[in-house]
Amino acid sequence: MKIIDVKTIRLRATIPTEGQVFSRSGVRNSRSATLVQIETDQGITGLGSCSGNGELIEVIVGKVLKPLLIGMDPTEIDEIWDKAYVRGGHKEFGTRGIGVVALSGIDIALWDILGKVRGVPIYQLLGGKCRDKVPVYATALYPEEPSKVAKRARAFAEQGFHGVKIKVGFDLDQDIDIVRAVRQELGKDFTVMTDANQGYSVDVGLKAAQAFSQCGVFWLEEPLFVEDIEGHAQLREKGKIPIAVGENLNTHYAFENFVVRGAVDFLQPDVARAGGITGIKKIALLAANHNVNRSEERRVGKVCRSRWWPYH
Repeated sequence: MKIIDVKTIRLRATIPTEGQVFSRSGVRNSRSATLVQIETDQGITGLGSCSGNGELIEVIVGKVLKPLLIGMDPTEIDEIWDKAYVRGGHKEFGTRGIGVVALSGIDIALWDILGKVRGVPIYQLLGGKCRDKVPVYATALYPEEPSKVAKRARAFAEQGFHGVKIKVGFDLDQDIDIVRAVRQELGKDFTVMTDANQGYSVDVGLKAAQAFSQCGVFWLEEPLFVEDIEGHAQLREKGKIPIAVGENLNTHYAFENFVVRGAVDFLQPDVARAGGITGIKKIALLAANHNVNRSEERRVGKVCRSRWWPYH
């Protein structure tokens, strides 16, 4: 079996006003994704997806990755990943960023083909299921009057979510007031997380971490600029709260820098941005070897796996 073509399909959807979200990067009124379609000479087609600038992904797939893939056996996934990233692609698009995002879509499409060839779902190719269900948390609590945020959190709890995540990183006093209000509303045993979207400095992040810790916050996600590994290490050491990172990291090499430095408690790789399924496998192995928790970060919802998570 040989690869004969690689195509991209750009998708974009407008978010209704009542469903729009915002963070440190501003208001988001639309969602976009790019599908990668790989065709073979035996009529089997694989689909993958990746997130990011569709125009750039289209160029990287068409001009850089497609020429490398044509004629290769799509079931030799590790060989393709190595050729596309280690031996070729990184020279054109670097070792992180949009190039790795494009590779993620390629990789997922290859796994789709392999599953179709073997006649089994991908999870069986990865060793089979390890649980029948997973906990899911709501991540739609944005800064406003603390009492209103607390009521929204209560509504999510009543819908059956196992946890809620609060967007912070705007104003420290407001962040603390909101977290305290949500904790008071939901009680001490309900799982509450925070996500700063890289909004704090080390000094402010330390104050936030200490205050959140007193409220029993499960983790503080992306507290600092993602490249500040040393700052994360300081925050983890002094803040007395678990640190989560990974949404904006690409490949296991970037994750390894955090793990080796002792700067993280939870790794949050996004399969559509961190090298695809093959990339996630490498990150999971890294986490297992260093006894670090894994939390898969996806745009359609959030799932957490860890020895700290109360629902297994």
